[in-house]
Amino acid sequence: MEFLMPVFAAAGALAAGVPFVLHMLRRAPSQKMPFSLVRFLNPSQPRFTRRSKIEHWPLLLLRMLALVLLGLAFARPFFRFTNALATEEQGGRYVTVLIDSSASMQRDGIRDAVISELQSVVDNLSESDRLEVAFYSRTSQTVIDRKSWAAFSTGERNKAIERVSKEYKPDWHRTNTGLVLQQAADGLLQIDDPNAERSIVLITDFQEGSDFQSLESGQWPDSVTVDLRVVRSDTRGNASLHTMVDRRTGQTRIRISNDTESTTTTHELQPVGSDTLPVGPAVSVVVPPGQQRSLPLSEVVPTGTATSVQLVRDPHPFDDTIRLPASRQRIARLAHVGATDVNDEEHMRYYLQRALVGRSDSENQSALKIVDAITSDGIVLPVADDIDLAIVTDTVPAELHPSLETLLERGGTIVAALHSVEMAQSLEMFLPDDVEVAEAIIDDYAMLGRIDFEHSLFADFSEARFADFSSIRFWKHREITLPPREESATDPTPWTVVAQFDSGLPAIVRLQHSPSGTVYILASGWHPTDSQWALSSRFPPMLSRFVDLASPNVTEHRFVEVGDTITPGDLIESTQWTVTLPDGTAKSPDDVESDTITINQPGEFTVASLANEEDNAVTLLAEISPDESRTAPLPDGQLYTWGIGSQDKGDSGDSALPANNSSQLATAELLESQQQYWRWFLLAGLGCLFCEAILASIIHRRQPEVA
Repeated sequence: MEFLMPVFAAAGALAAGVPFVLHMLRRAPSQKMPFSLVRFLNPSQPRFTRRSKIEHWPLLLLRMLALVLLGLAFARPFFRFTNALATEEQGGRYVTVLIDSSASMQRDGIRDAVISELQSVVDNLSESDRLEVAFYSRTSQTVIDRKSWAAFSTGERNKAIERVSKEYKPDWHRTNTGLVLQQAADGLLQIDDPNAERSIVLITDFQEGSDFQSLESGQWPDSVTVDLRVVRSDTRGNASLHTMVDRRTGQTRIRISNDTESTTTTHELQPVGSDTLPVGPAVSVVVPPGQQRSLPLSEVVPTGTATSVQLVRDPHPFDDTIRLPASRQRIARLAHVGATDVNDEEHMRYYLQRALVGRSDSENQSALKIVDAITSDGIVLPVADDIDLAIVTDTVPAELHPSLETLLERGGTIVAALHSVEMAQSLEMFLPDDVEVAEAIIDDYAMLGRIDFEHSLFADFSEARFADFSSIRFWKHREITLPPREESATDPTPWTVVAQFDSGLPAIVRLQHSPSGTVYILASGWHPTDSQWALSSRFPPMLSRFVDLASPNVTEHRFVEVGDTITPGDLIESTQWTVTLPDGTAKSPDDVESDTITINQPGEFTVASLANEEDNAVTLLAEISPDESRTAPLPDGQLYTWGIGSQDKGDSGDSALPANNSSQLATAELLESQQQYWRWFLLAGLGCLFCEAILASIIHRRQPEVA
């Protein structure tokens, strides 16, 4: 027999000698006998002397035995033996190591800390433990499974850990820790071993931007423990750049974010060209820690030669560079057929000049230039080959027909605002054969009654606050009679009514003149004689939209996040496509298993049609998630708020328990539950005290009373 607390056994043995010593002491006589001869003497107390023999042996033994038994009870006696359940039935622990490989783990010093933590976990494993290692960010990827680990020898296990350490490389995705934890717990619960110990070791920077939403709505299983190992960067604080689009104005802005641990408040934004050299001066921005600020792109990039913007002197560059939309002027020049006097308010040229000349957008495109096809002297100039848009506001001379036809054949656009029936007759060669144009009869004025907001011409006005065109009054307009659609089923020039007047007559008609050429017919002009159109706030964006639609060969850009899934066929409306990655490699439908592609890195992706790459292409500007830039760590004990009992490990020091202490603790508790000898010693000691009290009472009652 052994004792957990042998000091109590020794104390009980020493205490048992106290009753023996007290019994050996001689005390004053317990009876008083009066004698007449000594009644007049002064009484004195007798001195104690040692007894020659012990009186009341049973009482002495009960007292000594009670003290010895109580001491043994507090000493916690047990018998040592091997626990067969712990070594045979349990078969070791099941440990899943989840290593964060998201974009925020690219910071300096974190990789070395991750490898150190992984090695620490492996060093505390026993031969019977089953290990699984997985990298995770948006999703998880298993690099060592439990079955392989069990089959490995000691040398093979060491080589496997070395291989994992070399292969570990953070990606560009965001952190979905909650989902990955739930999946790992579900995998451990599927193990068919009721006595198995299941644990997850989570190695992560535990940053504020991590997604734990799935943990908030679920319930964590009690049989799965989590050992949280938080790794930190050598340098605290982080600033980041991201682009955003103002929903109200459609303007591209640059957002600078500064996390709560940052010690820097002043940041510099440097525009960079395609050759990675600075373009223009850097822009200084003050952003206090924990705040963010956005600037218009035009304030950061004053010229159109910059391809990206960088954050200067930030300690963590993984989120310091953003790609810029391509600064291309879609149409540098457009042709105008009509009056040339830019100061005559009675003609449409006056309003066209003020609505389009000087036009520029958030990407700093240069202003448009209007080229008159008919000079003030009446000289007709053919439309140049580099012009893809012609706006017609007056009768078209026959000399211009060939160049306008060529414009349509190369995919150009003609916008004709009819101010008279004669003007419509001069455009007959560009109209279907059965189209008739006449002057409309209007009692007072007409308004736009029905508009197709799904058409690309009016898509920007689809919101309720922009969709009201009732303030535009038309004093005059032309009545356009289109042939029935079923009669023109074989006609090569199909037509679409984009807008109608309140009378139901067409107001804007789109004609497909050739496979790529387009003609827009406006039933009324925008000069004061015909309408109030030019006085409306919707007139300049309408003309700008014509300019945008006239240049389909220029690449469209969109902003996406790393981790987003795209369907190239839907973006360009073609089943034959190619996707060019930032490193210059290309993917086609034959290179992917499905019709979708996941954006795995930041940079510029180009989705183009294999049939005609220039005429149908979309540029995707990919950035890492803004949440991944929130690198400040979550507070200690955060997992407890989601019902997960964990062992937190901070910047320094080991966990509260070694990796295998929980198994030892469970075994010790099992042994203690099987060896409750202290309870019997305690009951026996209390029984001795009870018997001692009864015997002492009997002895006391048998003694004669003192006279």
